[in-house]
Amino acid sequence: MKTWFFFIDGLGIAPDPSPDNPFADCKGSFLWNLMHGPVPDGWYSYPVDACLGVEGLPQSGTGQISLLTGINAARKLGHHHGPFPHTSQRKWLVDDSIATDCNRSERSWDLLNVYPAAYFQSLHARKIRLSTFGFLQTLNGKALHPMESLQTGIGFPPVLDFQPLQRFGFHFNIDFPHGSAQRLIDQFSRIDFGITEYFELDYFGHRQDRAQLVRCFQTISTFLETLASLPGAPAILISSDHGNAESLSTNGHTRHPVPMIMNFSPPFVPSSITDLRVLLNHSLSK
Repeated sequence: MKTWFFFIDGLGIAPDPSPDNPFADCKGSFLWNLMHGPVPDGWYSYPVDACLGVEGLPQSGTGQISLLTGINAARKLGHHHGPFPHTSQRKWLVDDSIATDCNRSERSWDLLNVYPAAYFQSLHARKIRLSTFGFLQTLNGKALHPMESLQTGIGFPPVLDFQPLQRFGFHFNIDFPHGSAQRLIDQFSRIDFGITEYFELDYFGHRQDRAQLVRCFQTISTFLETLASLPGAPAILISSDHGNAESLSTNGHTRHPVPMIMNFSPPFVPSSITDLRVLLNHSLSK
């Protein structure tokens, strides 16, 4: 079954009610219900552990490695590590990850994110580093998609909407949410498995920007509800690496559980972010 993994950086599940949770402003929305209930028909949602049995605050490096490989990366290191993957663990993305499984089973896959020219310039100048998902793509011999690739129908905006791309000089007559959702569906004519890395919630969570967090949450919610309603949509699995955006009480990460949400019946009840790889393979094999 064609499958989309929607990775949302920094999305934890705060206790409800919580005055520090900006997403309480979105109660009753599709995404809120997926996370807090009532869960919409045909969906399955579980709070899962992102702390991995290790003291301290979860970090993106070990969290994302754990998601993609099913290996407890923090326990292997003895501590949480981030925001980038530890050099000793990057090889797992080639040798022992969901990408490894797809490569061995001859399932086509792709990191769908597109990047502006300035991103590649900063990478070349070593001003920034690749995320774990960027390493997953490049270490497996795949190129990151420049924003120009959207003009030929390849790739998808990580912010889910084409209109914000105008500030980079790209103008698309693609409405939100229906047009955007259809463009995501179109990606699966060339691949079996697609990944989107969504980073805005974590970005605005660190800045404790309530208005932007609410905007992002509503955008995600609207997009997901629309996507799931369209014919030809892939199976959807949503998760995160750690909490952050769900609490304005801190500008750092939290030890809250994170969601593991899917619109297919799982073979077991997930309890940890390390369960993601098995769930993805289950969906892809159906």
